[in-house]
Amino acid sequence: MPDEKQRLSGKQAVDAAFAQFHSFFGDDVDALMLEGIEYLDVEGQWKVVLGFDGGRLRRTRRGVKQLQGVMLEPIRESRTFYLRADDGSLVRMA
Repeated sequence: MPDEKQRLSGKQAVDAAFAQFHSFFGDDVDALMLEGIEYLDVEGQWKVVLGFDGGRLRRTRRGVKQLQGVMLEPIRESRTFYLRADDGSLVRMA
């Protein structure tokens, strides 16, 4: 297992996950944001979750009488990237 000096920092893992995301999906998504990050010590991997609005909409109802009606809001999606901690390469995406 690599020592601390060889392991990617959390920031580097996040940067690598964003780069992987863009290589798969391009730049045609809205509101791409970091949702979570975790170091998986046993696997020697970073787990990085990125959330985004994928372009699909859902109908919702508002409860206040003055605002009642149907509204459209984006459906939030996410992808989880598992990256090797020693070099940032992609292990898998879920």
